[in-house]
Amino acid sequence: MEGEDVCACVDALVGETKSKRRAHLVGYSYGSTICAYALEKRDAIASYIALGYPRGSYACGLSGIGAKWLMRDHFEALASSAKPMLFVHPGEDNFTTVKTMEELVVRGDKLRAAVVRELKVIEGCDHFELVGVREYVSATTRHILDFVERVASKS
Repeated sequence: MEGEDVCACVDALVGETKSKRRAHLVGYSYGSTICAYALEKRDAIASYIALGYPRGSYACGLSGIGAKWLMRDHFEALASSAKPMLFVHPGEDNFTTVKTMEELVVRGDKLRAAVVRELKVIEGCDHFELVGVREYVSATTRHILDFVERVASKS
């Protein structure tokens, strides 16, 4: 299972279980659902960052329905995690509407109430441009670095 590969990467990066090193998981699209699997499986995981999380929206047609189907396997792990979460979402995503992400992250009735979670919307880009167009990659990187810095300072 791909999620076990994420756990193995965390183990390799962090080293011994007594280490004070921490990992911040960053996944793009389906990779963000795979990262969700590992969230509570390793204490060394400090936070979760999802880029273009494919929650799925019926308003996105077949692409949105497909995304709903793909992400189902790891959603329970995401929903039950207490780790801080950042969702960077394209304003014109092909699979999931901003409204759907606002309902998930901001209203958050499907995620644990005590979790620190943020949604940053990158306006004007689609799912693939989020990681393929320099200006959107730069904006995304700034959000990630800011989030990791704030999370790291609290742990």
